[in-house]
Amino acid sequence: EGLVEVVGLIKGLAGQVKTLEHVTAPVVRLHFHQQVQELVQNSITPMIKHAAKKTKKEMTDMLLILRTIAADWQGGREPAAQPELQGKSGAEARVIVARKTPPSNSQFVLMRALITRIVSRAETHRGGYFSTDELKKDDGKILKAWVRSTWHADGLLRLGTVVDTASDLSDLYLREFYLEMTKAIQFPISSSFPWILSSFAIKDSRSGKARMAEQALFPLEIYNDAAARALSALKQRHIYMEIEAEVQICISQFLELAARKVYSHYRQRAAALLFPSAVAEGAALLEASRVRVLLRLPAMQILGRTVEMATAVGEQVALLLRKSMLLAVMRFEAKGLCRVRELAALHRMASVTHRLLVQDGVHLPDFGETWAEVVEALNAIAVGGRLVKHVVVELSAFFLPSMTFQEATRTFKEGAVGFPLSDRSEEESELRKMEEDSGRSMHFLHLFGTKAVTETVTRDLLTTEEFGPAHAIDLIEVLGLENVGLLLTSCQDLLSERLTQGVLPYVLKIIPGVPRDTKLQSFKYGVDGLLKYLEAKLVDLITYSDLKWGVLQSLRELGNLVCFVRLLEEALTLSYAKAATSLQPLVGAENKHRTPPSDTAHEAGARVKDSLKLGSAAGGDGWGLGALQ
Repeated sequence: EGLVEVVGLIKGLAGQVKTLEHVTAPVVRLHFHQQVQELVQNSITPMIKHAAKKTKKEMTDMLLILRTIAADWQGGREPAAQPELQGKSGAEARVIVARKTPPSNSQFVLMRALITRIVSRAETHRGGYFSTDELKKDDGKILKAWVRSTWHADGLLRLGTVVDTASDLSDLYLREFYLEMTKAIQFPISSSFPWILSSFAIKDSRSGKARMAEQALFPLEIYNDAAARALSALKQRHIYMEIEAEVQICISQFLELAARKVYSHYRQRAAALLFPSAVAEGAALLEASRVRVLLRLPAMQILGRTVEMATAVGEQVALLLRKSMLLAVMRFEAKGLCRVRELAALHRMASVTHRLLVQDGVHLPDFGETWAEVVEALNAIAVGGRLVKHVVVELSAFFLPSMTFQEATRTFKEGAVGFPLSDRSEEESELRKMEEDSGRSMHFLHLFGTKAVTETVTRDLLTTEEFGPAHAIDLIEVLGLENVGLLLTSCQDLLSERLTQGVLPYVLKIIPGVPRDTKLQSFKYGVDGLLKYLEAKLVDLITYSDLKWGVLQSLRELGNLVCFVRLLEEALTLSYAKAATSLQPLVGAENKHRTPPSDTAHEAGARVKDSLKLGSAAGGDGWGLGALQ
């Protein structure tokens, strides 16, 4: 932490100074021009007068040379009247032209050397009883003060170069000496000092403050220093190429790490809003200030290119959000229709996460478009998308042959005996591969944020393998109202297929085998007698081996299909009522579709649905299913 702060202070201060250089540089140049001209035009005039008056020719010559080196006379010419050369008074203070052109470094060096010689000679040749000083003591103090005040003139005039040199931290990266000692080709990026500091600044959560996240970019400036030194000082292009390759990896991992931190925070916030009982109070808000800093990272200049860090982090977050949606769909495809509640919960999680990110200024694609892209609803070949296709396949291959409907609870449960027509090995293999690629830590992040919340929510949503009214509502939510018609059409096709291919062939085969003299006997034989009579007459039919697998299994599937459509119709009625209520202010139908207090939700939904159907059939301009969506 201390190293990050030191590097951040050095690079932060250097950046501020260089940013303000265009403001300070003209002032500094003007100041030193004024200071030099004040010395050579006005301050040394009394010194020349004193030396000339006392006939100190050598001292006079040195003072005149000092004036000649740096004098910038008004009008560009030396004044004609210079009474100080004759040792006379009367010289007026000369007007100094303000210019932003200070003396060069060579002029400063010559002036300091000459002033040092003048002061040294004056102190050596002190006057006595019969002679006077070549230079007064006060004049010597003026010259010494000028030398002290201009001692850092070269550095101030080359402020940018000095700041770059002072803030050069390339030694923290350049380690060819250590590579030579260890006989290694290259250190891994995990051993790179700039990356260690940057990743620590993002990951560190001990203090819970935003100051470490604010300094996450400063250690990456070490790469700029190392690259500049490799090219300008060391003249080694291969070192620069090594730095460039490492920077590409480092920037990519930095963006992924920052996006993961941001996405984890908003994923946990979404879980706290949707499942408050499963999330510890305040757990999702601990790092809010740190995350907002990562969303507002400034643009960074690295190796001559500009990286918009905030935009790049937003793009990585969008990829993570899309991957979460894809993982939810793949889990649904690999687990079956009974897991639709989990898919709906993950769909709501993604929607809330998207909304929270957009509210905090992250630029993301439209959620509906992203979801449509994930479920391939925009594919012109697969009508309805992969979800509708999977639901139809799941109904035909797993749900109808294996489930049993219980009227008391109005739910489907897995029967004791099932006859699935295929397995889900391919979908499970793809899901397993994607989870392995994501890693165990990212697995829970893509679900409900954390391991604890995921286990709690999954346990509540998936208590048993069943399908009930709540599952039907969630199924309509994830499919969308515009795709329910396709699902119902597919159910109709399945019904026709089961009748024509599953029941009708057996019925046509059985009818000729039924004895024609079979009839209902008198009631006096009782139930047992009638049953024995029919068993005797239909003994060939009873012993028909394909009866249970053929006719009875087909009838089971037909019944399951009818019950499934009924659950779907009830859920659809509620969806119509809810949608129509939200559309009333838009279509001006407050009075037409106003629900009386005595109506039930089912009756209100049925009436709204009928009106929508009539409107759609009247001429295409009504509020039909497509227009409602």
